Amino acid sequence: MQITKNPLSQQISGKIEKALNSKIVSATSLGGGSFAKVMRVGLSDGQTIVAKIAIGDNGKKLSIEGYMLEYLLKNTSLPTSKVYYYDDELLLVEYVEVNGNSSSYAQSSAAEYLATLHNITDKYYGFEKDTLIGGIVQTNSQRASWLDFFTNNRLLDMAEKAHNIGNLPASVMHHLDTFIARLPAYIDEPKQPSLIHGDIWTGNVLYRDGKVVAFIDPALYFADSEMELTFSTVYNSFGKDFFNKYNEIRPLSAEFFEVKRDIYNLYSLLVHNCLFGQSYAFAIDATLSKFI
Repeated sequence: MQITKNPLSQQISGKIEKALNSKIVSATSLGGGSFAKVMRVGLSDGQTIVAKIAIGDNGKKLSIEGYMLEYLLKNTSLPTSKVYYYDDELLLVEYVEVNGNSSSYAQSSAAEYLATLHNITDKYYGFEKDTLIGGIVQTNSQRASWLDFFTNNRLLDMAEKAHNIGNLPASVMHHLDTFIARLPAYIDEPKQPSLIHGDIWTGNVLYRDGKVVAFIDPALYFADSEMELTFSTVYNSFGKDFFNKYNEIRPLSAEFFEVKRDIYNLYSLLVHNCLFGQSYAFAIDATLSKFI
């Protein structure tokens, strides 16, 4: 039965129904979208999907997100949402049922999935096009050196974005420059670039019946694989079972927990500084002070 009040515009409703060849029977807000309205949509053929509708001038970001999900589906074994349709205005993906938190089995399984993803390599760090993290465009121009890429495409690029909107003081920018000059003393070049999901935090790993069912909202690029592990520690996405299993498959560097985790977490802090304001500048400066 058709719903009596459809919160979606006639244009968006028409696009959804044409793309999936089915009538909309329900549409409710899921919330949580930083650059798009996120809706759970029920269809007359029994399907339930997620529709993301661009807010303001953010349309190209939906195209990037759709592209990243398709890339994972076509090129990797990482479980993620199926993509039904995307353009600059609308992204339609599978609705994934969840019913609980992680388990020891799920933690180990997540480690296996990500270790397998990280075994996918390339000649260069970066990606074939720019991607997104939290709605912010990540500059992915490809580079042969990880230190070069991490310095220019991650730390300096995101710091400049934060500084330009007034969230990162000039004094912290100066400390960042001092730190970057010393970075080769702390970080070695990895053996090879690894494909990473790029935004592994608790909300982006979905569980059902104690198992991992999907990794959503990717921020893809080729990197040092331990960038991925750093992001997972920001919100304690994984615990001991995850790290034990991952270390069995792809041994962690000796300096990961003592050095690299703090250094790579600078990028996460800079992203948060861009998104959520000046309070993160203090954490960035505190981390830099450990190394300068």
